[in-house]
Amino acid sequence: MLCVTGAERTVDALKERVARHPQVELFEIRLDLLEERLPALFVLDVDPRRLIVACHPEREGGGYRGSEDDRLRYLDGLLEERPGWIDIELSCEESRRDRLVEAAHRLGVKVMVSRHESEAASSFQARAIVALLSAAGGDAIKLSMPVSDAAEMDPFMQIGRRAMLPMILLGQGSAGFLSQALYGRIGSFMTYVASRAGDETYVGQLTMEYFKLFRLPAGKDTSLFVLLGGPQVLTSPGLRAYNRLFASRGMDACYLPVITRKPAETLYLLKALGFKGACVTMPLKQQVVPMMDVLGKKASTAAVVNTITMDAKGRYCGSLTEGRGAVMALQKAVGSLSGKRAVILGTGATAASIAHGLVAAGVLVTVLGRDRTRTEMLAKRFGVGRGHMNDLHSVPFDVLVQTTPVGTTDSDATLVEYRRLLVGKVVLDVALSKQETRLLCDTREAGGTAVSGETLWAEQSRLQIERWFSLNLSAEEIEVQLSETGYDSSI
Repeated sequence: MLCVTGAERTVDALKERVARHPQVELFEIRLDLLEERLPALFVLDVDPRRLIVACHPEREGGGYRGSEDDRLRYLDGLLEERPGWIDIELSCEESRRDRLVEAAHRLGVKVMVSRHESEAASSFQARAIVALLSAAGGDAIKLSMPVSDAAEMDPFMQIGRRAMLPMILLGQGSAGFLSQALYGRIGSFMTYVASRAGDETYVGQLTMEYFKLFRLPAGKDTSLFVLLGGPQVLTSPGLRAYNRLFASRGMDACYLPVITRKPAETLYLLKALGFKGACVTMPLKQQVVPMMDVLGKKASTAAVVNTITMDAKGRYCGSLTEGRGAVMALQKAVGSLSGKRAVILGTGATAASIAHGLVAAGVLVTVLGRDRTRTEMLAKRFGVGRGHMNDLHSVPFDVLVQTTPVGTTDSDATLVEYRRLLVGKVVLDVALSKQETRLLCDTREAGGTAVSGETLWAEQSRLQIERWFSLNLSAEEIEVQLSETGYDSSI
């Protein structure tokens, strides 16, 4: 069940929100955020039984600045119109809270007893808070607390499965995404969704647009796939592209972003939530390797995993599609790569993945990096040449592969300042950017062949989806979803 909320400042704006969503079961009315007094519930022109009325004080992260007496009178005055629910905080003085609960129940109004934490809580602390909430006489309880890493939602799972009353568990912040997206699997009986962008009542709250994008709420049989990595996962075009692809194919699946720097704990959480697979991105591609139960040959050799699949035995199966994807993207552009000379800029997990793929395709590889130790380790692992990033002008190459973050956020940035180095060359820039990167633009102007990060992404995604679903797609079908989606995917 969804409750659509908003941070409206005027009654007229509140009325517009209610009118925008005629099919929604519940609306939260945030009296504390209004800059004018709501005279009565009937002015909203909606059955009051579909309303959750709240007036949160500043101590609970709300916006009400008046006295406690005035706040409680405000709530009490609206009870006569018999809203479906009233939200009263655990922090309210007990005798006053009891009187309000009693008055609500006398009129047939259900009571949500809530707690809004400003700091993350341990499992022990969360269970203690839930015990207090449960003893406060309400019909349901709500616990909202900050989440900076998806792994911190483990207390939610433990609490949700032991709850004696209907419960809502909300993780504040973008890392708390799963508490909304998978609220039923977490243990909540409903969740709050903002009407639209700009109407969020807390940081990281999902909007109705994104709930539809991610094909939520997920059913009990919906296959769950995730993009596992740092905060950059929220801007990945893959979120829209994969979910659009699933929809176009009629697949009961969703693809969700998960922010974490604690992959072991988060994988354990995801397993409990029934996930089927993950795309792994930075900074976790190398960290997850020892956590795999089964490791593919390419992943083992490169010591990198970018794809996780849960097999029928519940084992984490790690594989690598990026290196093969890069080879396929380059072969589309120039044909056979055997015997060609390639320079890879960068020494991270992506560089390792692509180095492995190119060596397997018969390419003579040289790795250039800034950190001598990392460069030497990578070169030794694959038996390739090495050098410093500044040596590019003196290293002969046919193919240049740029694997660093340069160009991702600033498309004008480049590691190759001299365009003459690009004349007649084949250049793959792995950066996914809203605009074509300067490196690729310079390559075209120099008469070279430019291969975009989108082309690589589509190729490796095709291989990834094949592992997840045993489904043979073309890279072109995935590229279509990416081109129609664009990059407006920030959450």
